[in-house]
Amino acid sequence: MARKKLDFTLEEVQQEVVGVCNYLSEELLEVLGKNFYLASLNQPLVNYIDNDEKGCRDLTVDDIKESPISHDMECALDYAKGYRFGDINNPENFLDGMGLFLSIFERYINYIEDSKYKFLYDVTSARWTLDNGDSLNLKELALLARVDERTVRNAASSKDAISLKTQKSGGSTIVENEEAKRWLTNRPDFKVTEYIEDTTLDTPRYFEDAIGFGRYLIHRREELNLTIDQIASAIESSPQVISDLENGIDHLHLSQVCKLSSVLNENRSRFMNDYMRIFHLEALADLKGYNYKSTESSENPEKHTDFKLMVFKHQLKLEAQMEIHEDQKRGQ
Repeated sequence: MARKKLDFTLEEVQQEVVGVCNYLSEELLEVLGKNFYLASLNQPLVNYIDNDEKGCRDLTVDDIKESPISHDMECALDYAKGYRFGDINNPENFLDGMGLFLSIFERYINYIEDSKYKFLYDVTSARWTLDNGDSLNLKELALLARVDERTVRNAASSKDAISLKTQKSGGSTIVENEEAKRWLTNRPDFKVTEYIEDTTLDTPRYFEDAIGFGRYLIHRREELNLTIDQIASAIESSPQVISDLENGIDHLHLSQVCKLSSVLNENRSRFMNDYMRIFHLEALADLKGYNYKSTESSENPEKHTDFKLMVFKHQLKLEAQMEIHEDQKRGQ
């Protein structure tokens, strides 16, 4: 069955890339010799007479973590999930990088059943086509809606009010951009691209939204050399729940958040405050005694409540920023 969801991590895509490179290494050694391979690993070269495959090691994920292709894949994974981080996350740039690798190694990637790399590239490309205002084909719509292509074709032939309107272009069936957006908004698994400004404040400890909170958890976990499984076990949760939290999706109980603060060696009060600021703003307002609820006499009670909560969240952001600045002054 063809892949439909982004149900894999960056490291899993890196492992696939490493596998492709190692699959190719035998041919590289045969044609170019051991010195070429060692040079690519920044290893000492050998005498020409010893220039064979003996003693060569395979690439690992650690070898490519700081490589341009890893950066491109990381950006693509965020964007494919619906997050774009300002100008630093320009889809054209990382699609070019991933596309170059794909064009060079395509025949090797085609050997991989249900390739994560190819799927990530295709989903990212489809989202960029949509966001760029261009028409989409049925495969691209299926990728964005997380359904198979047959479902899209059925929608195109349906007589329902929400059926998909298609057009013929040459020998292909296409969907105009606005029509694609209209149809996708009715799909439960589709997420409109969310544009997020860079809010790092020169430190990963500061964040303003759920995805930023998740990125900090990843940073802190890696800083402490902890795995997702270890954290899940420590707070009596599942690896999937921790993975979701790192992607900005929260399924934790407050008791588990307390345990998480201890696992990450965080100040419990500060960590809980930041967590609730992101995921449970109204509950935090209640705990702090902040009056955000509108009165019965308000002309637009819902709008009034939203405005008060927006003011409260802004105050919390300023407090969080000040704490970061104080930490920096103290050298923490």
